[in-house]
Order: sequence, then structure tokens, then C-alpha cells
Amino acid sequence: MLSFLPFFVLGLSLRREHFAFLDRWWVRIASVAVLAVTAVLAVPVSDQLSRDWLFWRDSLTDRDIDPLLPSMGIRLAFMGLALLMSVSVLALTPKRRTWATKLGTYSLYVYLGHSVVLLLLKDSSWYDVMTGPVGMTATIALALVVTFALCTPWARAGLRWAVEPQLTWFLSDDCRPRRDRRPVRALARRTRGKDEGETGARTE
Repeated sequence: MLSFLPFFVLGLSLRREHFAFLDRWWVRIASVAVLAVTAVLAVPVSDQLSRDWLFWRDSLTDRDIDPLLPSMGIRLAFMGLALLMSVSVLALTPKRRTWATKLGTYSLYVYLGHSVVLLLLKDSSWYDVMTGPVGMTATIALALVVTFALCTPWARAGLRWAVEPQLTWFLSDDCRPRRDRRPVRALARRTRGKDEGETGARTE
């Protein structure tokens, strides 16, 4: 999880004006070139490089090469490539609202929820049976079904405790969401007004 921390921090730091930069025509042309080159090079590179480097399954200290160089350099290069490809996809993503726009707000549910499905598939014979073009097609179809299923209201309700936990019991009143502070502020104003009225009456 810490390996993805730079991406999480970058995502939280981005603003609307940063995404507006991706609408420039030369950025979109460069994005097409980046995705095309990576798609062409993916096949020969995958034959020479273990997939463990792509999925970060092992620690750098568990490999047979030096954990600093070139291991650290290779990992940073893949992180840079992942960031570049993410920017390219965002630049080519349509900006108009469609039926799939709402699903984008539920992407964290899909990201966290699909791990359970992967664990179930690994413990089954799915990957042994589903091989070749037919297996790939079936896996893609299953991935789409799982994606849409995790975006449904009942799935989000079941995963909300993990994806969007309510920590109001842990936070102080100043850190609570605004909707939770409104009744407190309204009560404070009414109490303050009542006290001021009583003070004025006593003064008179």
C-alpha cells in the first residue's frame, strides 16, 4: 500500500485547473503516442521481464539483484511509466457526462472489493480452465460483471464500512462533517440568543 502512496497524495493534491491542462491538443496527441508505444513494447518486454516487477509482488530485498541499484531504479521507472500512462488515459477520457460518469465515483468500491473475487478465483480452478482466447474473453466478461456489481447500491452499502468509514466518534467536534455540526451550531446560536435576551431583561 505504501508503494502507491505517492499516487494517492498526488490525486488529493490535484485541482480542476490541473485537469484543464490535459485538454490541449498536443497533450492528447502525445498521450496517443505514449499508449501506442507502451502497447507495442509490452509484448517483447513481458517476455524478458518477470511480471513480479509489474505487480510488485515481492520486496526488493527478496530478489537476486541489488535492492538499491538497479532494483530501485527499475521500480522508480515503472512508477514513472504508470504515472505517464495514467495522465495519457485521463487526457483521452471524454469530458462530457455519460451513463458511465456516475460509476466513476464508485471506483474505490471496485478497487477494494475486487480483491475478494481475485482471492476466490486463485483458490479455484478458474485460471487452469480458462486459457487461450476463450479464457481471456470469459475473464474480461467476468471482470465487467464484477465491476458493475460492485457499483450497485447493495454492494456499496455492504462495503461502506471499509471504503467510507464514519469516524465521528473518533474526531472532535471541529473535525466532524459540516452536516453533523449544523445542529450543534444552531443550538449554540439559540442558546446564545436566549442568554443575551435574559441578560437584557435583567438589565432593564
